[in-house]
Amino acid sequence: MRTQNRTARERLPSSLIWILCGMGILLGTYCYFRWKTRIVRSYKVRVINRNRKQQGFYNTMFLPMKRNDPSQFFKYTRMSVPAFDKLLHMIEPKIINNKQLPDHVCPEERLAVALHYFSQGTSMQSIAWTYHLGHTTVHKITKDISVILWDVLSPNYLKTPCSKEEWRDISKLFYKKCNFPNCVGALDGKHINIQAPPHSRSQYFNDKKGFSIVLMASCDADYNFILSSNL
Repeated sequence: MRTQNRTARERLPSSLIWILCGMGILLGTYCYFRWKTRIVRSYKVRVINRNRKQQGFYNTMFLPMKRNDPSQFFKYTRMSVPAFDKLLHMIEPKIINNKQLPDHVCPEERLAVALHYFSQGTSMQSIAWTYHLGHTTVHKITKDISVILWDVLSPNYLKTPCSKEEWRDISKLFYKKCNFPNCVGALDGKHINIQAPPHSRSQYFNDKKGFSIVLMASCDADYNFILSSNL
């Protein structure tokens, strides 16, 4: 066995051996500096977040608003209380089965955090202060809830026609309601403001002197979305 290993080493060119040694040294140096410069958290839970259940927005404002003030709840979430409960019921199994979401935040609060970001457009840091959660926690909740909402809702509310008959039905409905023949969708777009990604230069620059991506969508004669540029 030793003779075979020695023979294999002798077959390797000396330059290749030096290259492999150099790569090993560089990799070891990189790992060492990553370990030395790692971010060490000062707190497991910040002091201001330790009384979240007593002072956080979810328990002090969201739940009372949901129970006692439906009009303000609609302004806050852009949906009624029954619609919120229906949405929560649809996505709750996925939230519970998602092991990457924090366990100390209940499914209803996670949905409330995500809707706060979607409806109000505030920064994640301000949501973290409001709900007495960590900034990273809010970011993860919002990202994961977005994926869950898309996975659960898109098959029912953004279903793309799959057959010729379905496209013909859409065309007939447009002709019946709008007197438009041979129309299979009303198409429009909207600029979604974004922060320019690094090194993107003018790729996302628009005529409003900002940065955005264009969301294109099409709907049928009943205002149901049937196509989206994200599909």
